[in-house]
Amino acid sequence: MLSEPGPELEGHIGSLIAQPDYQPFVAEGWSVKIADLSKVVALQPMVFWDHARERTQSAMAGDMPALAKITLPIRSGPEPLPLQFDPARNTWMITSRNPNLRIVGQFSGPVDVGGHQVTGCGFVVTISTSFVQVDRHRGRLLLRDGYHRTLGLLAQGITHVPVLFREFGQFEPLGLGPGMLPEA
Repeated sequence: MLSEPGPELEGHIGSLIAQPDYQPFVAEGWSVKIADLSKVVALQPMVFWDHARERTQSAMAGDMPALAKITLPIRSGPEPLPLQFDPARNTWMITSRNPNLRIVGQFSGPVDVGGHQVTGCGFVVTISTSFVQVDRHRGRLLLRDGYHRTLGLLAQGITHVPVLFREFGQFEPLGLGPGMLPEA
């Protein structure tokens, strides 16, 4: 169900380790493995299918470097976000087909507008890097993150892919977010 990555992934893994988005995973003991997705149990009860294939259309079974670009992406820079301001509604709109669009901060403070001090406020958005994560808990392999990509890969018959892997202790909390099946 799990195997070690081959030498063809050394460059990708090296770039992944150097990426700031990966550092919290290093601290928690995650490592890169090749997982058989057909043996992994889903914890998310529902996944919207509308763009799962779209996110994995470049995948080819057995091409581990190409698969790693999908399952363990390396951020090359900030991803442009389509921002729109609707003056009639006095509203900012930000849309993305990527389900990893997140508000990651907020700010407020004085702003100079035409020589007058006013209060400005706002929020910081990004498309966070998401890795396909598999963990072992109580003897089962569980999919923790990467549901759209996993569904898209399985729909193409691709089962063996690079993932982040971690072993959780029997009583260690899995750190699952809202919307997942209960741990029991």
